[in-house]
Amino acid sequence: MAVAASVESRLSIADSDIPGSVLYLVFKDLGCGISIDTFDQRKLLQKIVFILQQAGLDLGYSYRWHLSGPYSTDLGQAYYRIAGRQSEYAKRTGNLHLKTEAKAIIGKVRKTLGSGVTDPALLEAISTVLYLNRREIPYLQRLKPGIPEATWKVAFNKVDALSLK
Repeated sequence: MAVAASVESRLSIADSDIPGSVLYLVFKDLGCGISIDTFDQRKLLQKIVFILQQAGLDLGYSYRWHLSGPYSTDLGQAYYRIAGRQSEYAKRTGNLHLKTEAKAIIGKVRKTLGSGVTDPALLEAISTVLYLNRREIPYLQRLKPGIPEATWKVAFNKVDALSLK
């Protein structure tokens, strides 16, 4: 069952970009900011949101296959928008909190991934396994030769630990 990543607030919110505010709060909860200066930083954002959605957190992004694995054009637009206005999003979300169910999913993913939450290659491997639903290392290495066998094995373990696929 997917959990919508909506927010709880004591105030009514008049926000023209509620999905952006929710995304900002998700990354705040993960403990990683929204940095988009490098390709690896952008890849990390794409993959972690995909994994969170696969874990049951409904953020509303659809994905298609891309050279680096699952990719969402809408998510790309969202994080570019947020990255350019992070102080505005910090103020906008000051009284907002993710729902308890959403925080639980984020916590489980963060705990399971551990330091891997900042490893773009591992996140690419995990999201590829989830997207393609394939675990044959020779096939995956032909598809993504830059990812070593050991990383694929770690990815399989992380997918299993998250109880996905």
